[in-house]
Amino acid sequence: MKAYRQIIIALLVTAGVILLYSPGISHVWVFDDTANLVEPWHDLGETHFLERLRTFTFGNQSGPLGRPISMFTFALNGLAVGGLDPIHLKATNLFIHLIVGLLVFLLAREICSRARQGNGQQVNVSLAASFAAALWVLNPLHVSTVLYSVQRMTQLSALFTLAGLWIYCRSRVRWTKRPPRASEVFSLAAWILLLTLLATLSKENGVILLWLVLLTELFVFRAVICGVTSSRLLALLWVMFIAPVVFAALWVLSDPAWLAAAYATRDFTLAQRVMTQLGVLWQYLSWFLLPDIRGLGFYHDDIVIADSLMSPMKTAVAGVGWLSVLAFAFVMRCRLPLLAYCLLFFLIGHSLESTILPLMMVFEHRNYLPLVGISIFAGYTLAVLFQQLRGGMGYVLITVIVCFLAMQLSLRANAWGDSLLLAKTMAENHPDSRLSRNLYANTLLQSREEISADSDSSRQLRAHYLRLARDEYLAIASRFARDPGAPAMLYVLDSQYLSGRTNVDAWLDTSLGRLKSKTLDPIDLGAIRAILGCHAVAVCDISDDRFAQLTELASRGFNEKPAGYFAIHDYYLRSSAPAEQRIQWLLTMPSHMQSGYQFRRRLILEYLGDGQRFRALGSVPGLFTADPARRHLERSALIIGMGLGR
Repeated sequence: MKAYRQIIIALLVTAGVILLYSPGISHVWVFDDTANLVEPWHDLGETHFLERLRTFTFGNQSGPLGRPISMFTFALNGLAVGGLDPIHLKATNLFIHLIVGLLVFLLAREICSRARQGNGQQVNVSLAASFAAALWVLNPLHVSTVLYSVQRMTQLSALFTLAGLWIYCRSRVRWTKRPPRASEVFSLAAWILLLTLLATLSKENGVILLWLVLLTELFVFRAVICGVTSSRLLALLWVMFIAPVVFAALWVLSDPAWLAAAYATRDFTLAQRVMTQLGVLWQYLSWFLLPDIRGLGFYHDDIVIADSLMSPMKTAVAGVGWLSVLAFAFVMRCRLPLLAYCLLFFLIGHSLESTILPLMMVFEHRNYLPLVGISIFAGYTLAVLFQQLRGGMGYVLITVIVCFLAMQLSLRANAWGDSLLLAKTMAENHPDSRLSRNLYANTLLQSREEISADSDSSRQLRAHYLRLARDEYLAIASRFARDPGAPAMLYVLDSQYLSGRTNVDAWLDTSLGRLKSKTLDPIDLGAIRAILGCHAVAVCDISDDRFAQLTELASRGFNEKPAGYFAIHDYYLRSSAPAEQRIQWLLTMPSHMQSGYQFRRRLILEYLGDGQRFRALGSVPGLFTADPARRHLERSALIIGMGLGR
């Protein structure tokens, strides 16, 4: 393919992607956006911009490493426009998506070039790489990554990973023809280590770059140096390639109690998660290769949890399928190395988030990097078909595929541009998803609050949204016997709008009963906060006995975190409870929770508000002990200033 044609195609695809995604670039925050971006930025207040940059960059706790590279880019967005705006964040995400698409093209061209040399086919590698990049960048599955602001973490991790693989391939191509110089080896090693670090500090699964480099060497370059295969190097590479699996198994066996405890707040066990993921991985492939936006969505808690390999039966079928894939990849590694490489690329890409870690079962953004491998093989296959078809049928095939993907992408991006439309679409497409249904009901109430009641038509629309939300909560409470959130919201709504016409205490008792009968997770905290918030403003009248039940539930702890205790403390603040009562409640928290920064901050502010300045100042050292990285340095300084009366 001539260079000017490549440039024209690239520009057309870029313009098309921007046009298709543009309806989704809107003022919509979703799920983790609030906890990871909106609230931390708001908490910074009017601090100096350098302090904002430092604190926001190193203050994230969504992963063990804090993901500072990603948070740094969010901070730059916020400082550039005077605050975090989802439009600017999503526009930046789209730009990153296009850059990653370019890297998919560059990597695919290197991989396909080696595949062509191996099998002797006369395939236009630039054409194959163009198809691979187009299939990847236009696929509607990635909408929930690009238009989900906080998932820039996933994007940046993928960007640095693909950059590392491309740089590795460029160097290795040269070394197949001549021996490498020592300086070149050290330079390549430095680049790979640097990009692995950047990828990992963007999101922790970036560490798999090292494993993907080994995969690329084994299946693409096969330890060939100067046209000769080094058998010793090949054996060493196989040992290194298998080592991560062995180490992971030994780690799990050495401390199984830790992993079991990590599943304490989940509604599934380690065994159930691993078995369920066998089918989930096939589902991911079907979403990419046969995209149907009706099956896509933000939440997938409607997926069937596997209780055993035979329940449901498809679990065993999925397991046999993946064992066959692994056996096929090993046996055909010489005859069909490209197919084996791309399948293993997909599996390695999912090795952290789709195996033993106690994460939610399904998220679409987990496919952002793994499906690069599938895209490369699909692009290569399309290039072969394109060159074999006659009479313009190749152009017809490509046009149909691109138009189909563009249509699906456009429809999905349009839904993501409107919070109510997005929530409604997900609830309709996933009627068995408790989270999707609750999101729709909650969004109806939020949309209602955004409508001013200054005309008859607006008041009618507000009433309509209220009825729809209540009907949805009724359906959720009936359909999902363990969901405590819907009865809690019905208690709040009926107390506020239907007082005396319904038995509101029955809804409260239902919610409390469901909370008691399950392992509490962070989502259940919303039910407790809804009830307490209603009681704090005297809309709901909770008896002392029921309030005691709420405090007992909050005291259970949510995954050993103090969120429940803080919910009760927030209630005391809103209801203007005496300072002594608020302080006493904080001091009832378990000792391991009292070591956290938020506890220390709340306690010192309570002491100051109650006039206990010496106690407040005496607690200041604990504030710095709880913040060794000095992520909250300026906030701590403000608190100290308050204590000194400045």
